[in-house]
Amino acid sequence: MVTIFTVFIDDTLEHVETSRRMGIQGILFTTAEALEEELARLLEKDS
Repeated sequence: MVTIFTVFIDDTLEHVETSRRMGIQGILFTTAEALEEELARLLEKDS
């Protein structure tokens, strides 16, 4: 089974917090490396 989910990525904390309040996973962008780690963590969690 394939799971599909939405992730909102932004560099503004207020935007990320709003996405989370709306039920959408939000990631605050700080660096490419941190984003890669966070996405890997989400994908691992989903498996």
